[in-house]
Amino acid sequence: MEALISFFSHYMLYILMGVTILTAVGVVYSKNAVHSVVALLLTMILVAGIYLMLDAEFIAVVQLLVYAGGIIVLFVFMLLLVALHKDEALRLFNTYTMISLGLIAFLVIVLAVVFFGTPFGPVPETVTHIVKGGSTEAVAGALYSTYILPFEIASVLLLVVMVGAIVLTKERVKL
Repeated sequence: MEALISFFSHYMLYILMGVTILTAVGVVYSKNAVHSVVALLLTMILVAGIYLMLDAEFIAVVQLLVYAGGIIVLFVFMLLLVALHKDEALRLFNTYTMISLGLIAFLVIVLAVVFFGTPFGPVPETVTHIVKGGSTEAVAGALYSTYILPFEIASVLLLVVMVGAIVLTKERVKL
């Protein structure tokens, strides 16, 4: 019975990943901005489901609270504040669509070649400790000791994105 559950859980994970990719495509190709935000919300919820299937409960909860909660509310407020009628003349498919699809296909091929060509060794001890422990203390210990530099780089990147968003949404004043 346990083998049957394991068998179905793998297929459930693949189905969850496929639906996540479909909702992410819906984010990009939706004509309506509100529909795009709803598709993004579904994508975030499905990513949290993938984390749950991979026994990363802490990351799944953070995904739901931070992204599905906070970021989606931020996007909804942005939709209310930004005048979207200026971009109504833009078409869904333009000359850059085929170029972007070609670049996406190229990147997927490169990633597949790198992924399948890389020999994977044993799982690092830190990762197995986090997955086995699953506690906030284990995640924080690894984050603030071993991975402090990537954590700080991510925080600076988020700060730059926030300042860029403020600069882009600020109205221009003629002198």
